[in-house]
Amino acid sequence: MPTEVEGEDRMKIGSNISRRQERLLREARRGDVSAINAFVLITEDENIRGDREDLHPEWLKLFEAQREVIERQVPGEIFRTLASFFEEALPIDPTVTSINPAAQTITFLLGAGASSPKPSLIPTVKELLPQLLERARRLDRDDVTRLADFCDERKIDNIEDLLTAAQLATF
Repeated sequence: MPTEVEGEDRMKIGSNISRRQERLLREARRGDVSAINAFVLITEDENIRGDREDLHPEWLKLFEAQREVIERQVPGEIFRTLASFFEEALPIDPTVTSINPAAQTITFLLGAGASSPKPSLIPTVKELLPQLLERARRLDRDDVTRLADFCDERKIDNIEDLLTAAQLATF
C-alpha cells in the first residue's frame, strides 16, 4: 500500500509507476551523468507530484547513495531542489527506523493536537464540526441541512458545543 506524503503537492511512495519512471530509475542506478538527469526529471514529474503516479521507494535509497556525487556535480540551486524533493518524500523520519523495539521499551506520549500536523492531518475538535457540516450539506438531505442551518444560526462552530446543545435538548 502506498505511503502518502504531504508537501506543496502530494506524492505517494509505492510501486505503481510508469514506463518512463522505470526507464529513469534504470538510468539513476547507473550512477553516471545520465543519473543526474534522471533525478532532475523525476523531481519535475507532474504525475508524481500530482498524486497520479507513485514515486518508487528505490529513488530515496539511490539519492542517498549518490547524494555527495550529485552535490559536487550540479549547481547549488538544483541540488537544493533535488534534496528538498527527496526529503519531502521520506515516508518516515530516519531516526525512527534505527530504533530496535525488541531491544528497548518504547512509550509514546502524545498531547492534544498530536494528530493534526502532517502527515495525519486529522482535524482537531475545533476543526471537526465545520468539516462535517460542509460534507453534510453535500448529502442534500433535509434533516442534515436543518442541522447545519441550526449550527450556522446559533454560531455553533465546534462539535463540543453541538453535543452540549443536543444533550440539553433531551432534558
